[in-house]
Amino acid sequence: MNIISDTRKCSFLPSRGIAAGLVGTVLLYIAVMLWWTGSYLGTISYHEQLQMFLCNGDYFCERVALPGGLADYVSEFLVSFFFYAQIGAGIIAALVVMVQLLSWCMIRRHCNTAIGFAMSFVPAVLVWAVLGNPDILISLPVAMIGVMAFCCIAKPRIWLMAILLPVAYWLFGPMFYGMAIYFAVWAIIEKRWFSGVFAVVMTIAIMVASSLWLNYPLYRVLVGLNYYRFPTTLPYIMVVPMLLASLLPFANNGVVTFAPVLGGKGVKTLIPALVVCVLPCFLVVKSMYVKEVHDVLEYDYLVRTTQWNKIIAKAGKKSPDTPNTVVSLNLALQQVGRLPYNQFNYFQNGSEGLLQSCERDFVSPVPTAEAMFRLGMINAAQEYYFEAQEAIPNFLKSGRLTRRLAETNIINGQYEVARKYLKMLQQTICYADWAAKTEALLGNEKAINEHPVYGEARKCQYTDDFLFSDKEMDMMLGLLLVKNPQNKMAYEYLMSYIILNRNLEHFYEYFQLGKDLGYKEPPTIYQDVHAAIEARNTGRSLPAVSNNTWNYLFNGK
Repeated sequence: MNIISDTRKCSFLPSRGIAAGLVGTVLLYIAVMLWWTGSYLGTISYHEQLQMFLCNGDYFCERVALPGGLADYVSEFLVSFFFYAQIGAGIIAALVVMVQLLSWCMIRRHCNTAIGFAMSFVPAVLVWAVLGNPDILISLPVAMIGVMAFCCIAKPRIWLMAILLPVAYWLFGPMFYGMAIYFAVWAIIEKRWFSGVFAVVMTIAIMVASSLWLNYPLYRVLVGLNYYRFPTTLPYIMVVPMLLASLLPFANNGVVTFAPVLGGKGVKTLIPALVVCVLPCFLVVKSMYVKEVHDVLEYDYLVRTTQWNKIIAKAGKKSPDTPNTVVSLNLALQQVGRLPYNQFNYFQNGSEGLLQSCERDFVSPVPTAEAMFRLGMINAAQEYYFEAQEAIPNFLKSGRLTRRLAETNIINGQYEVARKYLKMLQQTICYADWAAKTEALLGNEKAINEHPVYGEARKCQYTDDFLFSDKEMDMMLGLLLVKNPQNKMAYEYLMSYIILNRNLEHFYEYFQLGKDLGYKEPPTIYQDVHAAIEARNTGRSLPAVSNNTWNYLFNGK
């Protein structure tokens, strides 16, 4: 059968059918947009904060010098707009829809039926699903779109494959396997055996040559340099959408053979076909989004955007139970003035949930660094930010963390170091205006001292040299109070630290430091601790009532 000639005769209801199809595509866009906007803005922010796209020629050349470089460059450009998380949701939805439309373009070249159109949603919805892993990069759907576009305009001709396969590999990376599979299967169906074998041999030759030329491990050359954030592992589920996009154009005839009713071209056929094809994929989407993983990112996003009340409301629905999320919650409680009143209404995991020790990774130090920045522990915050940036597994820089490093150096008076960071940020898209305005402050001591953030930080930060220890945080917080007795945040963190460590022997010693901080009466938690100490000293038992503070102190809850 001549597939190309048969295809030209097909027509999927030019009026009503196309309108129904567009409705399905629009509904897909809306569904993806609402999904990401509703619960996953933190994941969008996570993508943006782990890269820093620079608008200069060197950055472009650095990216396109490697296989898949164009896909990386385009995806990083798009992700730079994830700075505005709602825009990021729209971009992700647009990428998913483009996969669906291109998949339909590939399928309709071979058979233009309702079931064919319905099957075009399968690769798109699976892309939506695999993006549930926050470390699968946006370069994956971008590379898919590029490869599928080549598939839509080319045919399995030897001279054409000899040009397009290596070009697609260099532009989009190993995702070009999909195009090789598509061409090979198409050629074999047309009984162009030599063309099918050529597609396979050409693909193997490209990969062998690339592995010999590139200074990367063979497995990374074979699976892609920048589809996944961690270079040492690979979730193989991410290759499934491209594989299906390559094979579904030829599955259409087989489906119609077993279920002829699905081979029609009417709207009445389209609706059951969509249900049969797409509903199982939506179940895959739900299974791929692990709520606990995305919750951590959501808390960090809310800290980044200072949405303190939303953090508390989220914790009210389900108390956080990891160090990162508890750190974020305690910071939010302090920022709205509720830390010494409501802290033990939520799960507490000791002092690690207040100020976490610095871990060598790119996620856990950030919420603690944000708390330290506000406390006035500027050097400690700078260390945490720096460690987090250097731990990014695919060796990129972070716009968010670079901005914070510039700010900590401004506060410390290290203007040339700050200038270096600001010059980098001026080459970005969403940080450029801020960086230009901030650079004007450098060296202007009066303006910095009057700045609402930098000036306040200078009033609170340490002025004497000493060895900072995150294992003796009560002493570190006490020194902040010695420097600025009006630092209410430092006082509340100090009191919380000793209570979380059940260090009641020093309670009254530190309690007295807050007498001039404007409390009309001792906060509720401090009153509870006082009652517990008095009961212990006098031998009296505590009242038989439920008290969150007492449960933590004496029952470990």
